[in-house]
Amino acid sequence: EAPRVGELIQDQLSYSRRFEQEADRVGLQAMANAGYDPQAMVRMFAAMQRMARLQGGAPPEFLLTHPVSDSRLSDAQGRAAQLAVADSYQSDTLYDLMRARALLSIYHNDPGQARSRLAQGGADEAAQRYLDALIAARSGQVDTALQALDQLAAENPDYAMLPASAAEVALQANRTDDAIDRARRWLRFMPNYLPAQLILAEAQLQRDPQAAFDALRRVTDRYPENPQGFNLLATAAGRSGHDGWGHLAQAEYLQLTGRVDRGIQQLAIAKSAAQQENDTSLVALIDQRREAFVDYREALSSFN
Repeated sequence: EAPRVGELIQDQLSYSRRFEQEADRVGLQAMANAGYDPQAMVRMFAAMQRMARLQGGAPPEFLLTHPVSDSRLSDAQGRAAQLAVADSYQSDTLYDLMRARALLSIYHNDPGQARSRLAQGGADEAAQRYLDALIAARSGQVDTALQALDQLAAENPDYAMLPASAAEVALQANRTDDAIDRARRWLRFMPNYLPAQLILAEAQLQRDPQAAFDALRRVTDRYPENPQGFNLLATAAGRSGHDGWGHLAQAEYLQLTGRVDRGIQQLAIAKSAAQQENDTSLVALIDQRREAFVDYREALSSFN
């Protein structure tokens, strides 16, 4: 049985690596189309690989789940060499919206700098208004921010991030009922939209931890590689009295964020809690996950 489990884990890693390779290629093509030199991504991979080697073959935590192997670097080099870089970048609203959000995160202590950088990049008006709304929310002008986001969402109905951002603003302002209403309203249009599901679950944590726990069990089943879902599930489980599930969710979060050893330690705590709760099915699940974690750790070591 053990060799079979190892084979399954190796198959899963190979499957994941194929997706990773395709993602690299799509990213390189997107850079070229946007007018950026795809060789910059190759240089970044090389720098990440050097970083791992400088640490004695043990990569930093953020590289554990997606290590830069020689084959990955070679594939990126070959693909980048074949790509033609566009002369200029043509503005795209969704890209500009995401860039606005990223710039505010980078310049969180200086929103004016984020606004200047966005304008210098030739972002369209919708993105600049979006950034202004987010800045207003941070400065406590929640009503102004929500009105602006609602107007933007009405004008740009194809961009789900706009109503999701409004629900997030409401949640961060402790307007829990408003956040729940907004998330539920948007989920009626897009039932599987993950950001809205996570916002709804986080808001429900303030009102009904058991409902949040049930919702997050479904979310993590559907999106097992999303660490935020497991992080929220750990909190919901703790608040609703599901200690075994709480420690299991924390273990999954640690594993997904590259801390496999700590995840395995957390599984031991989860098993003890599940045994105290006399939850035999959860104990069996934890044992399965521990075996998978250990095999995953061993398989990762072969890539270093």
